[in-house]
Amino acid sequence: MHAARIRPRIFSWSVAASIALIALTCARAPAGEVQEAPDANQLLRAACAGALASLDPDRAEAEHPTALLPVALEPTLRALHGTGMGGRVDALDVALERAARLALREEQAWLESAVASFAPATPPADSDAASSVAFRTAHEAELRARLALTAGPALEGSGARDALESVRAGATQLPLRRAVELDLVSIVTERALTRFFGALAEQEKTLRQQRETLRGGYGGPPNLGPLPGPEAKGGSR
Repeated sequence: MHAARIRPRIFSWSVAASIALIALTCARAPAGEVQEAPDANQLLRAACAGALASLDPDRAEAEHPTALLPVALEPTLRALHGTGMGGRVDALDVALERAARLALREEQAWLESAVASFAPATPPADSDAASSVAFRTAHEAELRARLALTAGPALEGSGARDALESVRAGATQLPLRRAVELDLVSIVTERALTRFFGALAEQEKTLRQQRETLRGGYGGPPNLGPLPGPEAKGGSR
C-alpha cells in the first residue's frame, strides 16, 4: 500500500523530465543562432527532476553504493565481516543511504527553486555535464549547510543510530575490542551531496545525448527544422 502511494510522485517527476526534454528538442533557433542559455536552464531543470526521482528514499533498489565511512574504521569493519557480523555493517550502510535520501527529499523544494532561477554568468562550456558543474560551483556550499540541518531528523527516520549501536556492540565482541565513533551528521551530509550532484550530472549527460539523437540522429544536421514524424524514422507501423 505504501509503495502505491509513492508511485505517483515518481511518475510525475518522470513525466516532468520527459516534457522538458521534448521542449528542449522542439525549441528551434534560426540558422546560425544559438539558444544555449534557455536550453541550459530547461535541461538542468529536467536533470534535477530526474535526479531527485532516482534518489527518492522510498524507491526500491537492489543495490546502492556503499556509504562513505572514515578510512580509519575499515579494519574494524573488515573484522566484523570476518567474524560473521557483516550484516550489522550492511544494515548501517543501508540506513545511512536512506538518511541521505531523506535529507535530500527535505531539500527538494529548495533545489527545484534554485535550479529554476539558475543562470550561469557565462555560457556553459562544451561538456555533457557543464550546467551541473556550474550549478554545483554556485550552490554546493549552501546546500551543504542546509543538509547539515536536515541530516539529524533524517537519521532518526532512517534507523541509522540503532544500526550504529549494533555495530558498536559487535565491535566489543571482537578478539580485540574496538571503539566505533562516527559523526553521522557529517557522513549523511557528504553522502547526500555526493549522491545528488552525481545523479544530476548523469541525468544531464543522458538528456543531452537523447536531445542530440533526436535532433540529428536521422541523417539531418542537428537543430535544423522540425523533428521527423514516425514515418520519417525508416520504420513501418
